[in-house]
Amino acid sequence: MSLKESYYNFAPVYKQLQFQTCIAPDYILCSKSKQDKLISEMRAIMKKWYGGTLQDSKDLARIVNERHFDRLLKILETTQATVAEGGNHDKSDLYIAPTFLTDVDTSDSCMQEEIFGPILPFVTINSAEEAVEFINAREKPLALYVFTENKKHKKMFAEKTSSGNLIFNDIIMHFAVESLPFGGVGESGMGAYHGDASFETFSHMKGVYGRDFSWFGEHAASIRYPPYSSQKDKLMAMAATNGRPIPPDYSGLLMYAGTFALGVAASAFGVISSIKSWVI
Repeated sequence: MSLKESYYNFAPVYKQLQFQTCIAPDYILCSKSKQDKLISEMRAIMKKWYGGTLQDSKDLARIVNERHFDRLLKILETTQATVAEGGNHDKSDLYIAPTFLTDVDTSDSCMQEEIFGPILPFVTINSAEEAVEFINAREKPLALYVFTENKKHKKMFAEKTSSGNLIFNDIIMHFAVESLPFGGVGESGMGAYHGDASFETFSHMKGVYGRDFSWFGEHAASIRYPPYSSQKDKLMAMAATNGRPIPPDYSGLLMYAGTFALGVAASAFGVISSIKSWVI
């Protein structure tokens, strides 16, 4: 996938939302060489789509209100990063140009919160493995966008990162897929919705437990009552670990023992039935 193809997935989000959505990217991870080439491609495509003066374009969204405009402006005014593109703004028009920041330190103001606006920091890394480490060192994202055709890298991001959704070679469009669960992990949210996932999220699986008051049930429950003994302790320990899977080495033996027990029970039932019939 070329850098131009990668950016063609980003640019429409400026038109429609100016990145004012929870599933918009908060930063880009790439190598230094890819960063410079990508910004160059972004600059060219923005000019092609929105014209030489971006603010005059009717196809470029504005900030939703003054409160968010002021919040975004504060990020621009306090950042120590380099403004590689954009940065100009007009409050009367609620306009902030698509802005790309480079030389970004992880402690910078632009990296401390979800941006929800047209400010895109570039953080340089040297490898896909370093990108995975960077992602895993932070709160789990609501959406993770990975642009690559490398199958090994796809597998690595799928297996070694955790996020609400993982999207390859596209941006935001996963939200439109009704059959795909949408939701977060940890700080980015819990649960998911869309299709069956909505029903499961807003449903409660209620556990129901019942006590057997028959002679056998009461006898089995008696291990909980004093006086206690080492034998009762062992039985309670066995009951507490009942949910653990059976080791493969013992599964065959237990199956044989179960079959044998059923055979004995069936034989005993036959004998008892015969005796009852004889007595009658």
